[in-house]
Amino acid sequence: MLEELRQSEVPPLVKQFLRDLGIGALERKARRQDWKGTTARRLLATVFADTSFYLTRDLLEQKRWNHAAAALGVATAIRPEDPGPWYNLACAYSSMGRVDDAVEALAKACASGRLRRELPENDPDLEAVRDHPGYRRLVESLSPP
Repeated sequence: MLEELRQSEVPPLVKQFLRDLGIGALERKARRQDWKGTTARRLLATVFADTSFYLTRDLLEQKRWNHAAAALGVATAIRPEDPGPWYNLACAYSSMGRVDDAVEALAKACASGRLRRELPENDPDLEAVRDHPGYRRLVESLSPP
């Protein structure tokens, strides 16, 4: 499925992509305390690593913003508390000119409390959101360098 995303011309909708990957079923199985739960947790960790880093890195380098956003949508669904995929999703949205969506994703990344101010301030991928009123409030709420 992830390779299909890489090869596709049009990325799938995130909800459909999550269904096709069987993420909901894996999350239910992951709560079990047996070998099926262990297997499901490992599969979720693998899909998360691919969609939050490996696949996304390649798609962002290729400037395939919509595809990267679809992959990151899966990563944020698997681990909504992790700021990394939210931050990268903000960068992808910003690069697409989806400023409001970028600020919303950045807010979710900032909510973790683990993001440092210098990262968004120096990231050229967030240039499109710098004039958004919500951006300045978010950045000022972050820890200084």
